[in-house]
Amino acid sequence: MPVPRVTPIGLHLSSTAKVVARAFAPHTWQILLTLKTCAVANQREIAAAVGIAGTTLTHHLNATERDGLLTRRRDPGNRRVHIGS
Repeated sequence: MPVPRVTPIGLHLSSTAKVVARAFAPHTWQILLTLKTCAVANQREIAAAVGIAGTTLTHHLNATERDGLLTRRRDPGNRRVHIGS
């Protein structure tokens, strides 16, 4: 069988999937999508929308902020609350 002149699309898809999987934690996309598309008021609601525990969400939010995908700031009216953007 002759060797193909172009790289098969399956090989491109496989390598792309590996890069994306390494770049994002399992729930990062879900968290970012939830923040962008849903009217969630707090971390508990984000965790429920994504389907993970609140402590797990905190870990993902910290990593997402560290990676520059999310910024959080304190709510001036309630310093215990962070506002994401």
